Amino acid sequence: MFISGSGGLYSVRLPLAQLSQAELDEWLLTLAKQGISRPHRAIEAIYPLTSMQQGLLFHSTYAPDSGVYIEQFQLTLNDVINVDAFQQSCQHLVTHHSVLRTCFIWERSQPLQVILKSVKLPWQSYDWQHLSIADQQQQLQQWLQQDRQAGFDVSEAPLTRFTLIQLGPQRYQFIWTFHHVLLDGWSLPILMQELLNSYEATVQGQSYRAVYRRPYQDYVAWLLQQDKSQAESYWRQQLAGFTAPTSLPIQRVRTASPKDFAGEYHEQVHCLSAELTAAVQSWQRRQRLSLATVIYGVWGMLLSRYSGETDVVFGVTVSGRSVPLTGIEEMVGLLINTPATAGEA
Repeated sequence: MFISGSGGLYSVRLPLAQLSQAELDEWLLTLAKQGISRPHRAIEAIYPLTSMQQGLLFHSTYAPDSGVYIEQFQLTLNDVINVDAFQQSCQHLVTHHSVLRTCFIWERSQPLQVILKSVKLPWQSYDWQHLSIADQQQQLQQWLQQDRQAGFDVSEAPLTRFTLIQLGPQRYQFIWTFHHVLLDGWSLPILMQELLNSYEATVQGQSYRAVYRRPYQDYVAWLLQQDKSQAESYWRQQLAGFTAPTSLPIQRVRTASPKDFAGEYHEQVHCLSAELTAAVQSWQRRQRLSLATVIYGVWGMLLSRYSGETDVVFGVTVSGRSVPLTGIEEMVGLLINTPATAGEA
């Protein structure tokens, strides 16, 4: 990627970025002003964002203090933990997965993601053993809220941090905070298994060799090769007859500023009884439908009743792992997509 002896980074070596040499030189100056020392040597790759990433980046920059798309993965560890070895294993993830060394730039042209060759591991550790169980839970909830509100500056890598809190002699709370623009839920078990394997090898004094996984930029490259006009034609055909989004005439109080963006949304959990769950599962099997399809149908009918429309359209999230790329199921990154679903209620 770098031309040895030149001391510079050349656009011809970054084809996915689709930048002229003059544009690349301007970006390098911008990155230098952001504190990246000798960016022409620090950069591993530059390439565009996927459509999903662009959407997440827009919402994050529109309401930077909202905590939207700041993910917090928690794991309770009931064992004696070698903290140094665990920290080394977290560093292993950052070192071996380029998506965890990514930052984003967008001021001058199209949004781009910049992958740095190396970043410092964002690591925190606390000892709360002196607190009661009730106080530990209260302090944890306060800490999680503050951690979410702290968010990330998406122009600075890494957009992830690791925290280990000791709650007892053999009890720890591990919190992995990251921006959703980097990873989807599918990637988490892949990375966690690698983290635990690395930790086990480290405490045994063995070197750990990570399994090769196809890099995320290969997925971006595949997307760039797709015929956008063909995709547009497909969706125009699928959505023919729809002239406006399905509206929900529900009275609600609008927030006053983008900072209150997250305040418009709340989560409610309702658990179905075991009997009703069994009945739904039995019905969907008789109809040869997946449970997800049944839920989509119920949601479509609910939208129809609220909107007064017989035809409704809404988005659903899919894994995005069905594209024809070898190793796509083991790839680490953000591959989810939100295609539209239309139907007549």
